[in-house]
Amino acid sequence: MEDYKKLIEEGNKLADTIISKKMRKTLGIYYGTWVIYFLFINLVNYVESLYTSNNVIFTLTDIVIVIPFIIYSVYIFGKIIRLRLIRFGYNNRHFQITRMFYSLYYTILMIIFMITFDQWYSIIPILLFTAGISLAMWRILFSRYKLTKGKYYDILAIGSFQLYPLYPILAASSFSKFATIYIFIFIILWAYASIKSFLELIDNGE
Repeated sequence: MEDYKKLIEEGNKLADTIISKKMRKTLGIYYGTWVIYFLFINLVNYVESLYTSNNVIFTLTDIVIVIPFIIYSVYIFGKIIRLRLIRFGYNNRHFQITRMFYSLYYTILMIIFMITFDQWYSIIPILLFTAGISLAMWRILFSRYKLTKGKYYDILAIGSFQLYPLYPILAASSFSKFATIYIFIFIILWAYASIKSFLELIDNGE
């Protein structure tokens, strides 16, 4: 009986280790994905500015580009969370609906933000967006239900993301140059978190 219990404990420990490593890999991909997004969107906007100054075109382009990034982010985290649910024997028959809901929820918030970017109330959808993502990441990394161990570079990434609601305010003010500086710092910190996540996996023999 004791050997049976020990075998179960070792199996559960192995499952938790696998999930932890997969989540760290997912975080590395996630950080890197949004670095690519910001580099790409800035490049596209720059090229667009050479040919047009139509704000409607800029907004539509930004919306079309951001939607796949949001859906992909929800998808990759959803795969690991589903494994976690299976690990603890939870019924996940509604999981696909939940994943679709979050994809739609964050997409709608981002679309509203982009449409109202130059208005003061654009801060409302982006606050909801950043608060939701930050809370989810905090639970994944630092709560009692964490899927992997949070590191200092995760804190840097989450912290820089929580400042994102300041971006439209700075961009629309006489301090617009600080908006550019913020995006630069954001990209550096998220690229660093992505690299460190993959290096952690390499150090652990992945």
